[in-house]
Amino acid sequence: MKITAGKTLRSGSDAVRRPSVMIKLPPVCGTRIWLSSGPRPGCQLPAATRLSRVFSVLMQRPRFFTPSEVAAHNTEADLWVSFLGKVLDLSPLMSRYEGDVLLLPIMEFAGKDISSWFDPQTKDVRKYVDPLTSCVRYYTPRGRFVHVPPAGPRSDWDTDVGEPWWRDPRYEVGRLSAKTRWIRVINTLTLQEQLLQVCSEETLDEILTRYLPYNAHARSYTWKHHGDVLDMSKTLSDNNVPDDDEELDQLGIDRDLYVPAIFLHFNDDLTEG
Repeated sequence: MKITAGKTLRSGSDAVRRPSVMIKLPPVCGTRIWLSSGPRPGCQLPAATRLSRVFSVLMQRPRFFTPSEVAAHNTEADLWVSFLGKVLDLSPLMSRYEGDVLLLPIMEFAGKDISSWFDPQTKDVRKYVDPLTSCVRYYTPRGRFVHVPPAGPRSDWDTDVGEPWWRDPRYEVGRLSAKTRWIRVINTLTLQEQLLQVCSEETLDEILTRYLPYNAHARSYTWKHHGDVLDMSKTLSDNNVPDDDEELDQLGIDRDLYVPAIFLHFNDDLTEG
C-alpha cells in the first residue's frame, strides 16, 4: 500500500490536500483499486470503511469469469477448464506432465466446461460399477486422465500422487459465472458507447475494471442508471438494473434490442484515473 498525492480542494482561502490510497491487487485480479479520503459521488463512505471493505473483498471474494474468457485459454501452454462452477488454470499441470498420454483428454477440452466428468455431490470424478468385475471404477469415457488410477493393479502407477488436480486449490483462479449479461456503457462526455459482457455476480467496481481498457479514467466518472447514482459496491441487480433476458426469450424478442445502458458522468477529477 502507498499514499499518493491527491487533488487540492479549495474552500474559500483554505486549501485542503486530499490524499489517495492505492492498493495493488494480486495478479489474478489484474487491477488496482483507488480510494480517496474525500467524498466521491456514488460512494459516500468514510475512507476507513471503504478501505475495510476492499480488504474484505480481497480476502473473501473470488473473481468471476465468463465462459468466453475461459474459452480463450485453450492451448497447451495456457490451458483453463471449468467444472462445477470453478475455473482452473491447468497450465502448470500441463508443464509438469508434459508428453504424458494422460493429458490428451484434458487437452481435448481446453477452454471448455467439464462438469459432466464429476459428481456434483462428491465433487469427485464420476464412478460406476464394472459389470465384468463388479468393482467400482472411475467413469472416464474420453479416456483416463492425469491422477485417475488405472482399472487394475499396475507396477508403473504411483499411488502417492497427493491431492488430485480437481481438488487442489492451487489451480483454482476463480468462479464461473452462473449467468452473464450484456450492458452498454455510455460516456456522456465523449458520447462513446461500449458493449460489455459481464458476470451477474460482479459488483459495479468489478465491472468498472472490465471497462478500464476502454477508458483509463473510468474512476473519474459517476455511474448512473435512469438518473440514479449506482452503488459501486453492489451488483447490477442490487442497483435495480434488471436482467430481462428470460422474459425477452419467453416473448420471442431479440435480447440485443433491449440492452441496459449505464451512463458515465465526468466528475472533473483525474486523480482517480
